[in-house]
Amino acid sequence: MRLTNKALIAFVISNVGFVLGQNATVNVDACPGYNATNISNTRNGFKADLVLAGKACNVYGKDYERLSLTVTYETDNRIHLKITDPSNSRYEVPESVFPRPKSWDGNRDSPNINFRYTKSPFSFAITRKSTNEVLFNTTGYPLVFEPQYLRVKTSLPTNANIYGLGEHTNSFRLPPENTVRTLWNRDAYGNF
Repeated sequence: MRLTNKALIAFVISNVGFVLGQNATVNVDACPGYNATNISNTRNGFKADLVLAGKACNVYGKDYERLSLTVTYETDNRIHLKITDPSNSRYEVPESVFPRPKSWDGNRDSPNINFRYTKSPFSFAITRKSTNEVLFNTTGYPLVFEPQYLRVKTSLPTNANIYGLGEHTNSFRLPPENTVRTLWNRDAYGNF
């Protein structure tokens, strides 16, 4: 997977902490995921409601029944995906402290990257328009969204280059085979 300044994908997923819980016997791949409803176009993308598609798994907490999805094409080369719990407010760093990219005035039909989705169960793929290269694809992996657990899973090509992704003591380049990374929403860590 190659992400360059020509294809930067920004994911903002809020109101969650990334932690591992005690209920590790649940097969997360068997969770129902969400269905996209009330889909409406916006000037630079679209909005939708995500509704739990079946019986909640409650893997590491209670699954949210309903979520809000906003997809915004910020530039020809950047998509902003935001998933939130609409019933709870959350803190966001003020724009005066961390300025956000300005809205794009281009044609949503001509970006260099595409966002494609399936309504039921909800999944999405982001591809490079010129080569049809898949940059991120959640097809076949249900979204799990709980107060202290979030799972957005994708497949990676062989020998993918992944760098950074949280604080860890591994080499800078992460191994792409079965790597699990815990991301904390505060300055704390565990021995994982």
